[in-house]
Amino acid sequence: MDQYNKVLDVIPNHVEIHEKIREHLRQRGELQKAAQECLILANIYTARNDTDNANKNFSLAYQYDPELHQAPPRKDEPAEPSLTTNQVAPEPRG
Repeated sequence: MDQYNKVLDVIPNHVEIHEKIREHLRQRGELQKAAQECLILANIYTARNDTDNANKNFSLAYQYDPELHQAPPRKDEPAEPSLTTNQVAPEPRG
């Protein structure tokens, strides 16, 4: 893994190295970390307009970590906004 990270220090978007890291983590059962590598790969592929491989890695990320989409609420925001019957949406300006 150290060798892979050294390569990524020089070439951060090296697809093959990220794929090797993803597979290494998956084989070790570190699925949350493998999911993060999938997201990195998906972003690289998206930047290269390779939607097939981007979608494949997004799918793998959620397969490895089904809780991935559930980001914790920010400290300055309530988990669920509380609504009262008196609240109304502001009128659009224009």
